[in-house]
Order: sequence, then C-alpha cells, then structure tokens
Amino acid sequence: MLTARLVRWSGWSVIGLVLPCFITAGSGEVAAGFQPPPSRRDPAWVQQQRDAAPKPAVKEPSKTSEWGESPGVRCRVKMPAQVNWAELFLVEIVLDRIPERLPEGVMRNAGQLRHWTWLVLENTTTGDKFELQPEDPFSGMPSEIKPISLREAGEVSKWDRFRVARCKEPAPAGVYRCRVEVRPRWEAGWGQSPMPGEWTEPLKTGEVVVEVLPAEMEKLVIEIPVDLRDYAKGGAKLPEHVEVLFTKGFIVGSYSSVDGEVFGVSSGVKLVGLKEGLYRFKARDGKPRTLGVKVFESCETTMHFWMPEDCGYRLLWEQEFVVPDEDKK
Repeated sequence: MLTARLVRWSGWSVIGLVLPCFITAGSGEVAAGFQPPPSRRDPAWVQQQRDAAPKPAVKEPSKTSEWGESPGVRCRVKMPAQVNWAELFLVEIVLDRIPERLPEGVMRNAGQLRHWTWLVLENTTTGDKFELQPEDPFSGMPSEIKPISLREAGEVSKWDRFRVARCKEPAPAGVYRCRVEVRPRWEAGWGQSPMPGEWTEPLKTGEVVVEVLPAEMEKLVIEIPVDLRDYAKGGAKLPEHVEVLFTKGFIVGSYSSVDGEVFGVSSGVKLVGLKEGLYRFKARDGKPRTLGVKVFESCETTMHFWMPEDCGYRLLWEQEFVVPDEDKK
C-alpha cells in the first residue's frame, strides 16, 4: 500500500550549500597530503568509474537464448522467466564480436546496440506479434551516439528495461516467444544512409519462452490536510484520506490547476500553491480562486516534456478546492 500526502507549499525553502574546505599549512600553501579531485573529462577516470559500478542483474529465475547467427557478429538475450504485464523488467543483451568472420570493410556498429533495439513477443497460442522499445527517461534530450568497434574480439553487454503495457496494441497476459532485434538506424526511422565501414545488417537473438502475468492492483491512500477539508467545492467536508486502486508498476502522478488552467504536472501526489507560495491565491474581481488536483496513473516514462496521456493514462481521483481571499477570512 502506498500513502501520498497533499502538500501545501509555504513558498519558502532553505538551500544548504556545503563547499569543500581545505585547511592550508600557511598562506598560499596547500595542506600536506591534499590530492586534487580527478577531472571528469579524464578518460581513464571515467573508465575507472564505469568498471567500479555494480552491474545490473536480471531477475531470477531467468532464461538465456541461443546465439543468433550473423556473419562476424551474434547476439543473445537473457530475461526473466516470468514478467508482470505492468511492471518494468530488466533484459541483458550480449553482442559477441568475431572479427575474422566480418565482411570486408566493416569496422563498427554505429550505436544500434545502444539506441535501436526492439523486444519482439509472439503469443504461443494465437501467433499475434507485439513489439516494444526500451524505457528511455532521456527521450527528447541530446545524446551522443558512440559507435562500437567490431574489429575488437569479445562480448559487449547492454541492459535495457521494458514494460509489456507499452505495446502499441494491447498484449494480453499469456505465454510468449521472445527475442531481441537490433535494427539499422535507417530501418528504424532515423532516415540516414549507412556510412563507410558501418554494419548494415539487422541482428537477432535466439528465442526464449516467457510467461507474461496479468497486472496487479494496489491501494493508494491520499491523505488530505486538515486545513483543506473545509474548502472542497460544493461545501462537502472531505475525509482525512481517500483510498483508490492503481495498477502496480505504473507511475502515479498529479496535475495542478488554478481556475481550470493547468500549471503543473509531476510524478507523485502534490497540491501546489494553496493560499501561499509561488502561485498565491488572491480574489479576482471579488471572486475566490479555484484550485484543482487530478491524480492519475500512467505507464509513460517520466522524462523531459513528460506526456503521461500517451500511454496507459487513467484518472484515479480529482477534487477542486475553492479558497477565499485570505484577507477577507
């Protein structure tokens, strides 16, 4: 069970800044033993941080496919044996490079493994096919596409998160044959022709059989502050809290509005700007202002320019509060 609180912002916040201080032995001298922090632009330091970072782990029990064959390059996938329809699950994609089997002139993979992967699901009963792309919280933001050298032998791994609920066509719970496809960017809608030395063939992993479980519902408790309960539109006194059911694994968010004009959307349940703060309420032409809140669920990833209505949007609870001018209370 999740509990969410409607928050009143006071308009004031305290920001604590902690700056590193180095005690010096004397004027103009650096303390003995002090080592300057490494530059984040230092490639050696960046690689050291990557190597030290813990590797993601696919949820067990898991299944690993056979290698999908292709000249000089082959792929396989590891994913959980069971996944929930509404929840994110982690998939590991392994690219094995065999330089001596590469076609002549091929040097690199132009970022397909990192940017143009699809999870393909085929229902074992109906034969219906569905396609998914990974969850990408940085969608819409600038990114640097780094090629992968195919002339260096060995395996390269990548981890992606998927959610069955994000299929363009609803994919029901059931048993599916699953594989990963890595497609050239010009076939993926990127609209650019291959450059000299680029890999031009799609890659496919072997298949694994995975069970997709139906979604589960969970209780969400929305607590209403005592100083809001008397301001409900229509005059009704609101209870201390409201209970609603949401889809476990989906993102819960809220819209805030003033006089019907939306001014904020965020993940979580928030009621911003009541009577005080950045959006201070004042009577307009002698009329009180109306603050609205809508709590919803969505399976659209929170990101830059988040549009929760794009996928799995469902309204869970809404309420309007009519707040009189403070000076006339």
